[in-house]
Amino acid sequence: MNKSELINFILENLSVNEGAYFHKKSKKAITKVAIEQLMDDIKPNNVSKCYKIYCRETIVFKESQNCLVSFVVYLYRAVPSYLHAKMEDCPKELIEDKSSYLLLIEFDNDIVIFKKNIVSLYDFDEYLTSVDNKALSSALISHNTTFEKLDYSNMGMANHSIRNRIIEGDSLAESMPILGLNRNIINSTRFKDKSNDNGSFSVNLGTSRIAKFGSKKDLVGLCLWSYEMVSKINAYDGSANFLSNFALPCKWIDYYNKLIPISILFDKHKLVDFFEERGESVTLCRKAGKGFHGIERLFEKNLDVFSNSFDLQPLEGGMAYFVVNTIDPFLQVKVTDKRLSIESKGILGSLYIDMDGAQTKLLSFINQNALFQIAFSKCEYIYKGGAISCDANLQQSLNTILSILYPKTSMNKAEYEKVKGNKVTADMTDFGPKSIFHFVESEYFKDSEYILCDDLGDEWADHICLHNNTISFVHSKYKGKASLSAANFQDVIGQALKNIGHLQAGESMGLRRGSFITPYSGSKIQKIRKSSKGTTNTEKVDAFIKRFDEICYNPNSTREVCLAVDFLSASEFKDAMSKVIKKEGFAHKGSTVQLFWLLASFISACRDADLQCRIICRK
Repeated sequence: MNKSELINFILENLSVNEGAYFHKKSKKAITKVAIEQLMDDIKPNNVSKCYKIYCRETIVFKESQNCLVSFVVYLYRAVPSYLHAKMEDCPKELIEDKSSYLLLIEFDNDIVIFKKNIVSLYDFDEYLTSVDNKALSSALISHNTTFEKLDYSNMGMANHSIRNRIIEGDSLAESMPILGLNRNIINSTRFKDKSNDNGSFSVNLGTSRIAKFGSKKDLVGLCLWSYEMVSKINAYDGSANFLSNFALPCKWIDYYNKLIPISILFDKHKLVDFFEERGESVTLCRKAGKGFHGIERLFEKNLDVFSNSFDLQPLEGGMAYFVVNTIDPFLQVKVTDKRLSIESKGILGSLYIDMDGAQTKLLSFINQNALFQIAFSKCEYIYKGGAISCDANLQQSLNTILSILYPKTSMNKAEYEKVKGNKVTADMTDFGPKSIFHFVESEYFKDSEYILCDDLGDEWADHICLHNNTISFVHSKYKGKASLSAANFQDVIGQALKNIGHLQAGESMGLRRGSFITPYSGSKIQKIRKSSKGTTNTEKVDAFIKRFDEICYNPNSTREVCLAVDFLSASEFKDAMSKVIKKEGFAHKGSTVQLFWLLASFISACRDADLQCRIICRK
């Protein structure tokens, strides 16, 4: 066939699923030249044929309704992903023939994008702006909507917390508990209308993608479906629905010059998912000169920066912030009225994703897919999924934090964590009388049937306490004074969250029996601090292990994570947060907001693991 015949064949046989990315047009006008440039920019390597079928051509799809269509198809050749070879070195018998396409459908103020085997359109980003996430998530929803799947993330910034959660069910709106949803952000959802058999829809807020599960469509059918979706999004009236229980989407343009970013957390897990799902067809490489060099041990060696939360420091001009890290000194967050983005002229800026011979910058991919979240000095806001969301009930969130604080007068009197001077001697049989450990055993958990000191070595907690059908993991930390610093909490919360899996350990507790029988290192302090059964130390340990296992296997048992710290004053934190909510300025406002985020993350992580939590602190 000649080129004209091939193009006609493609159009006559086009059959594409109803799944596309929805955007608003920016103030910069899209021209035919811009579309042609885009088609050249995304062209894969080793293209054998490029069919520019339409370039802003008018298509009539319904009576007098029309739209502009741009459509390009690429045929290209690639080395199989399971071979490490250059194209010129690979035997021609092994070279694979592949194809990709880009279809743009333009309406007055909207543009809809269909694509296949194209990693990023980041260079075209200046012509696009985001659709209102609230409209995108809710425009297709009615009182007959049944939610079948939700992918959501908590608003916390703690490294060890559960960041993303996916739940499925026949009717989630009826079965899902509502408490605490205001601290969670919807990433994507799948739903259907139970009043008809119109199929299921999925909406991904991070990428602005809407997909309908059903039959494939020809070009006119895709134009009609796109028009219907755009019309519903533009007609959304703000009506409340089940998704209104989650954090509220806001318009970034209304906040970009009013909020101060203070920290960033990368979504490493979704980046890993991208590489795992595509397997050998996608690799990471580094640009050096005119060539690209593959990189092994992807996340272990080169992308550790995407595993942590980092502070942000303002750069000159106020519209860019340095990411405080030890891997890339040029990594920064850039602020515009359209979005927050990650940029670097350093090592991370030189990394590229290679998919079947087509390269796109790693940071461009992260920006396009919004694989990071940013917290602000105003703690009710979070930037995640490429959009800003607001905790509509900040006072409720604060009340939740205050409800887990247990101020104790004795904590004000603590002078050390275990023993004075932190020096354990061979004749010691107890912890110091003014230690947090002593207060845990003699006051805070004095009603426990069993208390085990698990400090040192492969510890699960400083103390494990059993009472009725409750297991409490107690983590203690001493600093000497109270403050509003979030840094003081980083270690103890990290330790607590790292060990919550052991609260469901069951029989594995018995594997540690030997270490419980021996005294606390360098002393005569027995690790089994209290036991309701047994006379010898060995009998007491065995009774503790048996009771621990019984509680673990009891479906009605309670599991609790408790922090016992002297560096938080409940009254000081409450007063400081009251000023934050009233939008009053004060010396430690930034650190107070970070502390709020950290404590909220701690609660969310415990709730996600079906655990109770509390913090014993100063009054």
